[in-house]
Amino acid sequence: MPFLAYRNEMSDQGKELVVPEEVADSEDVECPSCGGRMRPRGGGPDQRARHFFHVRSTGGTSQCSGAGNNIAESERHRVMKSLAVSGLRRRFSGVEPIDQCSTEVPIDVSGSQGRSAGRRADALVEFESRNRFFGEGVVVEVQHANESKNIPQVTADYLDAGYSVMWADESCFSKDEFLLQRFNSAFNEDGGRAFSPYRHSPQRIWTEFEPSEWFSTPDGWQFEDPNPDCSHEFQHERGASKCLLCGTQYQLHSESQFPMFSPGDRSQMHIANITYVRGGDDALEPDGTPHVHSWSPENRGERSTVSTCSRCRAKKISSKSETVIDYNAHSFEQLETPEMEHCDHEWRRTGSGEECWKCGKPKSDDGMGMYF
Repeated sequence: MPFLAYRNEMSDQGKELVVPEEVADSEDVECPSCGGRMRPRGGGPDQRARHFFHVRSTGGTSQCSGAGNNIAESERHRVMKSLAVSGLRRRFSGVEPIDQCSTEVPIDVSGSQGRSAGRRADALVEFESRNRFFGEGVVVEVQHANESKNIPQVTADYLDAGYSVMWADESCFSKDEFLLQRFNSAFNEDGGRAFSPYRHSPQRIWTEFEPSEWFSTPDGWQFEDPNPDCSHEFQHERGASKCLLCGTQYQLHSESQFPMFSPGDRSQMHIANITYVRGGDDALEPDGTPHVHSWSPENRGERSTVSTCSRCRAKKISSKSETVIDYNAHSFEQLETPEMEHCDHEWRRTGSGEECWKCGKPKSDDGMGMYF
């Protein structure tokens, strides 16, 4: 059963290779094998997948099998997209009024938390009105193993735009059909292959994937947190994000945007009286990635000991050997390290106030520039 053909029109690159879902019923196309004329048929609610057939009255031959049996991997990828469209049409016709069902459909995802303004769905069925479970429609992404695609972020973008998405590999297709039993079980079993707005939050979709199954990491880095018992306090340090508590480094994987980690020096982990952290803010961002503090020093000179995170508004104060981070303090007067608490302060003038030269504690003022 042929699934590839050439359009009669020539482009700058030569003849255009097309699949059945891209060709109207009455349009003649050329068979890649015998050069005879073919036309598409099928693809209706109760019909087989849309495919080409030879038209003998226009030069075709019934003996030619077309290009459906021996095609390149990239061409097979296009065929599977076409089969997915036929399968989606068959699945939802008579169930939901369909607005469109096609391949390579652009979808606006500019309102999502991702960095892309648009996605192009491999196969899409879009409904005239929103479905309670599937949302605005269903996207099928035809995925080869280890293909470089940011699967979690693409999934989050589609969910944020109101669409369900299924990641379909070769096992979801027969030679000439998209296997709808695989489609139904993927959504019913919730096994990590299909996602719907009804069941899945785009902000938490990262937790649904096992990144090591899809991507590799640079030497010295891993997707698993090497110190999961640590309540990490990440902050930028010399081009990287490093945990104040245990030294673990963190950054986003360039391909997948999954968090990945590099183990810190275990001999320096959780040493008493070095770092103190108070408060209890969520250590994750809405998309599931770790929070990294972005500290802005208070106006107390170049060697300021007090800072505020511009992202979460936590406050940090550092003595000579200790640090305190507090998510709840309203002012720095409420904040000091144990070293500061027990220090017999000796004040010295700084660029914008006074601080203790022993422990680094800034001296409070009365709001009018008078220090006490």
